[in-house]
Amino acid sequence: MPPKNRRGGLRSNPLDAVIPDPAASAPQDEPTPEPESAPAVTDSAPETTTAAQAETEPAEPAAPAKAVDPAKPVKFNGYVSPEHADRARDALYVLPGEWTTGRFLEHAIDLALADLAEQYNGGKPFAKRPAGQGLRRGPRIT
Repeated sequence: MPPKNRRGGLRSNPLDAVIPDPAASAPQDEPTPEPESAPAVTDSAPETTTAAQAETEPAEPAAPAKAVDPAKPVKFNGYVSPEHADRARDALYVLPGEWTTGRFLEHAIDLALADLAEQYNGGKPFAKRPAGQGLRRGPRIT
């Protein structure tokens, strides 16, 4: 059901010319003052920071990072071959109840990352990607 204050169909009612809208003719209250915002920027020279200020004040991050709740699962998907999907479903069918698809994928990712870190990174965990940096899209052309 559409909201009661929204008129359907035409953007404006042609009958408003004949029968005025009572809300439009109601006396308007004085406008409420807007909250004060940040001081206006002027054309003056930019502020410079001294070395002492730079040491005591933390640098602002380039882009605010999204707050990620570690307890809340995130959607993470990709395409796998039908054979791999069937093998995983077959295993999940037989495994006890605490094995969910998500837990199965987390376990498989942990095993694969440990193997890949050993093979490509000397057994150390891979470095964290830069903030806001997404993955490459599409197939790799080599």
